[in-house]
Amino acid sequence: MRGIYATAISKILLDNGFLLSDTSKKLRERLNINSNSEPPHVTVKQSDYDVNEIVVIGFPQEAKRVYEAIAKELPLAIRRVSPLNLHSSYLVTLKEDCTTVINGINVRVKTNGCYEGKVVPIEIVRAPIGGNALAEEGYKVIGFYAEVGGRKRPKVTFSKHITNKERRAVLMALAADIVAKGFSVHWRSSAKSAPLDVLREELERLVDKAYKIEIKIREGKQGQLCEGEFLGLFHLTMEDKLKLDYKRNEVLPTMAYHHTLKSGGDKLSTAVELGDRMSPKCKCYLNSVLDFVREIVKDCKKIKIIHDRKWKDEVIEIGPLKYVGNLGKFEVFMRRVKEYGKYDGIGAIKEPSDVILTFVKLLRPTLFHAYLAENGYLKGIYHNINTSIEIGECFLRYLDLGVDVVKKENGTVEVIDTEELQQLPKELREYAKEQVAIAQKFLHGDGVERLIEEAKKLLEQTR
Repeated sequence: MRGIYATAISKILLDNGFLLSDTSKKLRERLNINSNSEPPHVTVKQSDYDVNEIVVIGFPQEAKRVYEAIAKELPLAIRRVSPLNLHSSYLVTLKEDCTTVINGINVRVKTNGCYEGKVVPIEIVRAPIGGNALAEEGYKVIGFYAEVGGRKRPKVTFSKHITNKERRAVLMALAADIVAKGFSVHWRSSAKSAPLDVLREELERLVDKAYKIEIKIREGKQGQLCEGEFLGLFHLTMEDKLKLDYKRNEVLPTMAYHHTLKSGGDKLSTAVELGDRMSPKCKCYLNSVLDFVREIVKDCKKIKIIHDRKWKDEVIEIGPLKYVGNLGKFEVFMRRVKEYGKYDGIGAIKEPSDVILTFVKLLRPTLFHAYLAENGYLKGIYHNINTSIEIGECFLRYLDLGVDVVKKENGTVEVIDTEELQQLPKELREYAKEQVAIAQKFLHGDGVERLIEEAKKLLEQTR
C-alpha cells in the first residue's frame, strides 16, 4: 500500500479478508496489525502520473480479486483494466513497420533490425490503458522477490526501495551466476529482507522457467510465453474521495474532504494534517473547510479549470479565469473572448470582447457559464454536467460527464450531447441523469437570470 489513499484502501481490503504485507510502521500502527514478512502478491498505490488515480498491479488472479473488492466501494470511479497484462511476453511475427497484433490490439515493438516476417519474443512494457501498447524485444519471468529476463544485455538491477549497500552487494553476488548464463535479474522490493535460501530457491525456479521459454522460442511456437501482471486503474471523482474519507475515519480522525484537499497540492495537504488533528474536537469544521478553500481561490491571480474527461482519454484546461467574487453559494469567475466563432451548444455568435462569467459551487457539482456581449446582453447559458468540483492550488477539477444543459438566446432550455451518456459506466450514467434534471429545473427558473445580473454588478465593482 502506497500513497495518500493507503489507509482508506487498506481498511477496505482488511474488511474484505485480505492480508497486508510490506506495510509501513505508521500504517501498521493505524490499523493495529502486525508486521507481515510474506512477499506481496499485489501492490495498490497512488499513480506516479496522476494523484487522482489508484493503481492495482500484481499476479493476475490475486490482483483481479483486489481490484473487484475496491470497485465495490468506489462506484463512480472510472475503471480501466489493461487488456494485455503488463510484462506479459509473446513470440510474435512483426510487420515491416515494427508492429504486431495481439488479441486484436496493435502493439508497437522496439527492436533492432525490424523487417516483415521477423519472429521475435517481446515483453509488454507499456500496457494499452489510456494509451498505445509498447513492447520491447525480450521476455520476463516474474516471481515474488525477483524477475528474470532474457534476450537483453545481462545485468542486475534493484528496486528503488532496496537502499542498503551491504544488502545490494549480497543480492548482486547471489545473481552473479544467473547473469553469467546470459539472463538479467531485477530484485524486487520484497527481496530487501528475505532469507537468502528463499531467494536462491526462487532464482532457480525462475531460471528453469526461462530455459523452457527459450525452448519455445527455438521451436518457433508463437503465442504467450509469460502471463505478466494484471494492471487496473481507478480514476477518482470527488464522490469517491468522500467514500475514502469515510473509510479512513473508521481508522483514525479524518477531517471533511481529507482526500480531496490532499490531492490539491502541498499547501492544502499541510492544512489537512492540522485539520485531522482538530476534527474530533470541532463540530463546525465543515463551514471552516469551505471558508478556507474560498480563501485559497481568492488568493489566486489566475485560476484554471481542469475539465477531466478521462473516460475518453481527454483532459481539457479552461482558462485562465479571474476571480470576481462571491454571491451566496456561488463563486464567480470571468474571462474575455479573444476571437470570433460560435458558442458550442447555444449556437450564438462569439465575438472579441464578449465576457464569459463562470459560476461555481465549490465542493458541489454545480457549474455553469453565462455568455455576455460587451454591453451585458445575455447570449446564452451553458450548464456543465459533472461530478463535484474539487479545489486545488489555483485550479478547479471535476469529471465531465459529456451531457450538458443549455439555455439559448431565445430562452429555450435543451439537453445536448446525450449520446455521450452511453460511454459512461452505469453508475456515472445514472448520476449524470440526476444532475441533468437538477440543471433543467434551475435553468427554467428565473433565479439564474437574477444571479447573472448580480454578477454583472459585482464585475463592475472590480474594474
